[in-house]
Amino acid sequence: MKVYRLEPESGKYKNIYLSDDTDIELRLTDYFDFRGKPKMSEWSTPEVYLEELEDEDVGTQPVPDIAGFRPDTLVLSQRAADLFSPYLKDTVELLPMNCGWETWYAVNVLNVVNAVDYEQSEIQRDDDGDFIGMNTTVIDPNKVKPGQLFKIPEDNRTTILYLEPDNSSDDLIALIKKHGLTGLRFVEANRWSEEFIR
Repeated sequence: MKVYRLEPESGKYKNIYLSDDTDIELRLTDYFDFRGKPKMSEWSTPEVYLEELEDEDVGTQPVPDIAGFRPDTLVLSQRAADLFSPYLKDTVELLPMNCGWETWYAVNVLNVVNAVDYEQSEIQRDDDGDFIGMNTTVIDPNKVKPGQLFKIPEDNRTTILYLEPDNSSDDLIALIKKHGLTGLRFVEANRWSEEFIR
C-alpha cells in the first residue's frame, strides 16, 4: 500500500488568502493553524479571496477545485467538498470560508496517527539524545486505516497524508481523477525522501 502527501499545485493554480478585513488578532493566534484539533465549535467564517502568485514566468493561473491556503491547509470548492464528504467521514472537519459569492472549505484533518517506523526512519537528535526532527521519515502503512487522510505528530501535524486503499472504489485519488478535480497533487511518501508524483 502506498502513502501519499497531499500538496496544492500552488504555482499552477490560484491560492486562497485571508482578506485584509480579517481580524488582526486572529491572524496572530493559532486560529488558522490546523494541527489535528477540532475547530468547528469556535469557528467564525472568515472572508478570503483567490489570487494568483506574482510570477511572470507562470502566466495566468486558473481557479482550482482544491486550493492552497497555508503550508498545512487545503481549501475545497463547494464541488470538491460535495465529492469529498463521503470519503472524509469523522476524520476531517470542513470549515467554511466566504470567498466572494461562493463558500470554500478549509480541510482540518483530525486523524493524527503514530505511524512512523522509527527503525527505518533517520532521526535527528541533539547532543543530549533528545528528538529534534527527522531527516528521512518512513511511514508504516500497517498503522493507518486505508482510505483516510491523516497527520503524524513528528512533523508538528502539518503534512496531510493519505493511505491508498486496496479497493479502488474507496480511493480518493480515483475520485479526483474521475471527476477531473484540479489543484492537488499526490506525492508518494512511504519514505519521505523519495518523491514520486502521481
